[in-house]
Amino acid sequence: SGPPPPPPSHNHGEFSQEQQQQQQEQSKELEEELLRELQTTREALKAEESASKARQMRRRQLMHRSELQRLDQMFQELREAPERRARQEQQFMERKLRETKADVEKEKQQHNLLRQKLKKLRARGEEERKVLKETKRRYLKLRRKRVNLEISRSAKTCIISRADCTSIHLSLRGSLSARLEQARSSAGNSGSGGGLVRLLVQLPKSGESQSGAIRNYSAVQDMFYKILWQRVLRTAQIGEGMAAAGSSRNPNTQLVVADGDVPRLVRVLDHGAVRVWHQLRTLRLLAKDHQEVMRVEVLPVEEVGEQEEKKEDEDEHFIVRVTLAYSRSHNVYNAPHGIEARQEGTGQRVDASRISIDLGAAWNSFPEAVDVSTIKVHQSCGRGEAQRVLAALQDPSKASKRDFCSLIRTAADIMVAGS
Repeated sequence: SGPPPPPPSHNHGEFSQEQQQQQQEQSKELEEELLRELQTTREALKAEESASKARQMRRRQLMHRSELQRLDQMFQELREAPERRARQEQQFMERKLRETKADVEKEKQQHNLLRQKLKKLRARGEEERKVLKETKRRYLKLRRKRVNLEISRSAKTCIISRADCTSIHLSLRGSLSARLEQARSSAGNSGSGGGLVRLLVQLPKSGESQSGAIRNYSAVQDMFYKILWQRVLRTAQIGEGMAAAGSSRNPNTQLVVADGDVPRLVRVLDHGAVRVWHQLRTLRLLAKDHQEVMRVEVLPVEEVGEQEEKKEDEDEHFIVRVTLAYSRSHNVYNAPHGIEARQEGTGQRVDASRISIDLGAAWNSFPEAVDVSTIKVHQSCGRGEAQRVLAALQDPSKASKRDFCSLIRTAADIMVAGS
């Protein structure tokens, strides 16, 4: 690349031939220079193409080598995969084996503990069965003994406690005692084959400490023994004016009868003593068996205004008045300071119910049966339980359960259910 040619002149006439020749030489030199540069560029291009081909070949070789290495690694992994898998499975199995052994050991320990507990429970159950069997045997033995004693006592409620040549002392149920002794024969009877016997009955003392909820226990006991003595007098066909009755609390009540009438009178006295003992015991235990029972009264029929004409052979009747009370709360209604004592005339009320039940009963059937047709129920306070109690006690469907204790239990249940 030489100096640029001079600008052409528009005046062709001014150029000389020498200048034209010089320009041609310069043009040839320029053309040769360009040819050399072209040749150099072509050689450089060929060198670059050969270098590029070498690099591409090297690159392909490297790619082939890396692919071969990758394939070799894959084949190596494929060859080692079963061994590795087997080794991993073996390690897993060994670990599971250790865990299984530990679990089995723990299960054995628990099994041993359960066996020991089961053995102890079996031993305890065997001991409890033995104790239960022994307790049942003792209970049955005691029950048999008690039943035998009750049978013996019921069969022999009249026991001869002492006897001598002139008198016989009898011990009856309920601390009642009697004495039979020979009476002096009158002149008219000295030659006859029969004699006279004096029957002396000693009434038991009143046990106020054991009266329970019975009001005026002495009067109730006197009334029952008076009825018993009247039955003895009627059996002996002796008027009440000829012998002392038990209502005056005379400890010795006596009468003189023929010796042929003694067995029958003793049987009547024995039966009556058992009857009175059972009646008093039922009334005494009423408050203990039923906590709602507040008071028990036994009144003659005359005192409640229901006097009726009695026949000579009619059973003696009386009224049993039972007061039931059930308290739901001790809080006084309308009281400014909470719990206060109830005062009459202040309008204060407590949440409680109290009723009185009048039951008509006969001496010879009480307490096994009462007369439900004469039942009266009075409400002192409460929620109107009197009508429900009266309807339940007179329910015809419960005719088989009309004994005294069952009726009281029914009334108490109705009062409690009313809360």
